[in-house]
Amino acid sequence: MNWFITALALAFPQGMSGEKTTLSFEGLSVKGERFLWNGSDLEVTGHVLVDYEDFQIQSQTLTLQLNEERQILSASLAGQVVLKRGSWRGVANRVQWKKGESWISMLGSARLVDTQWEFQGERISFSVDTDQIECLNDCSIRAKPNP
Repeated sequence: MNWFITALALAFPQGMSGEKTTLSFEGLSVKGERFLWNGSDLEVTGHVLVDYEDFQIQSQTLTLQLNEERQILSASLAGQVVLKRGSWRGVANRVQWKKGESWISMLGSARLVDTQWEFQGERISFSVDTDQIECLNDCSIRAKPNP
């Protein structure tokens, strides 16, 4: 159970806000300039940095949807989103993840590259468990020539 979110819910059931946020729970580490707790969702804004597993994601806004037990159901990042994992680098308008799914989806003008491959499309999904990639909706895949 996430003690921080539970404490927020008990102390401020109708919500609260603050600045210079650093949170760590359920495998996520989150830093941001401002946060807003509305009683069910947590929104972090400003320069947002999220570490999850071996992913690092930067954006302008992070919204965490929580259930009644204050556990994360989904995460959505918006603004100019930058994703990093190993040699992979990606940019998109939004990034989404849902609990129980092993995919992080990059949405809207998505681009994902590493030293050998480049993917571009409206939706690129990256497996949390493997390096498997799905590229959907008018997608282009390009193999880079070896140096």
